[in-house]
Parts: sequence; structure tokens; C-alpha cells
Amino acid sequence: MGERTFIARDGAVIFEGREVPEYRAIALRQHLVSRALDRAASEPRAAAFWRLAGELRSALAASRDQRRTTDNPPPRAA
Repeated sequence: MGERTFIARDGAVIFEGREVPEYRAIALRQHLVSRALDRAASEPRAAAFWRLAGELRSALAASRDQRRTTDNPPPRAA
């Protein structure tokens, strides 16, 4: 699998040279992190695997929090 590149520019997210909506970019990033976790499971060195898994799970949790915030913005004060 080739390298995946995300670029944020002027309020838009560019993924592999194409502009994608922010909500789609967040879901796509979650998918890529999940796949990386699956790939990391084949790492022969357990210590390296658990370190990487912890980092990726943290990134996935942060991405989910960001998606919840984006999908459900707080109500505006009257």
C-alpha cells in the first residue's frame, strides 16, 4: 500500500491530491488508523507493537472525538 497524504489548506482537506469534505477526511483517517493497527499486529517484536498500538489507538480516539464535535456542534447561545 502506498503512502497516504493528508494536507489541510485554506479550510479544505486534500487527500492524495483531491479535496475532500472535512467529515469524510476524518472518517477516512479513522479507517487508515484502524488498518495500520491491523498491520501492526504482525510486528514480530511485541514491545514495538504495543508502543505503536498505543499511539495509534490514541490517534483514533482523538479522531473520533473530533468527529463527534464536527457532527454535533454545541448549540448556539441565545
